[in-house]
Amino acid sequence: MLRAARFIVIAVILLGIAWWISTLPGSVTAHSGSYTVTASTPVALLILAAIALLLTIMFRVIGGIRRAPGGLSAWQGGRRKNLGEIAINRGLTALAAGDAKGAEAEAGRARKLLGETPLVLLLTAEAARLNGKHDQADAAFKKLTTHKDMAFLGHRGLGHHAAATGDHDAARKHALAAEDAYPGSSWARAERLAAALKQQDWRSALGLTQAPAEVAAIATAAANSTQDRSNALRYAKQAVKADPSLVPATVAYARSLSLAGKARAAKKALLNGWTATPHPMIAAAYLENIP
Repeated sequence: MLRAARFIVIAVILLGIAWWISTLPGSVTAHSGSYTVTASTPVALLILAAIALLLTIMFRVIGGIRRAPGGLSAWQGGRRKNLGEIAINRGLTALAAGDAKGAEAEAGRARKLLGETPLVLLLTAEAARLNGKHDQADAAFKKLTTHKDMAFLGHRGLGHHAAATGDHDAARKHALAAEDAYPGSSWARAERLAAALKQQDWRSALGLTQAPAEVAAIATAAANSTQDRSNALRYAKQAVKADPSLVPATVAYARSLSLAGKARAAKKALLNGWTATPHPMIAAAYLENIP
């Protein structure tokens, strides 16, 4: 109803303008050389309007022709982008499905359509890793680290491979870089902790966790492995403080005290440990006078 009313109003206005033009008096004469054209004012106005309309159409056509190459290029670019995104989606699906060859094919297709964008590099790296082509995977992950927003994923991929091949120094380096790229990452901290433990870097490992159970276990391992008696005693004491119920920690603490010439303190430590967690290992250490 509203559209019909609007149409009627516009029609009335146009008819009014047409009637007003038709009632204009006078004429218009144009001279060009030996030619003379005379027309009434309404006809002359209609001719001018027609000329203006033709010029407008002509300029629009010329502008469209000039913009055609750019428009075609933009259309082709948009089409390539859409096809590239489809290839990425298919590649990610293939990765999730464990289809190594399919993922690799889609990664290659996406790279041809979009170039080495961060998502394409990630897909390429993961597809190469799934196919066992670790050199290609590392190369793609390395390129990914140059992109600020995706550097974490690049270092994570490189760190995984380094840890899997036993290169713990490289694994720690990439875990640290990943944490710098994404502060607070629990994965990076866990990887740094794992690498420190494999290298028996007890001080670094203890600095990477605050969980009592983990602190107690790491400190106990440190106390049992170090040759320095003062450090062994310090680590053992830290372990018992973190978890008094951990039997190996109690025994390590008592042994360190005994080696330091503190037999009474060692016996007391065992008795306290027995109170917290009665265990044959504590009883044996007590009866054997803590060798």
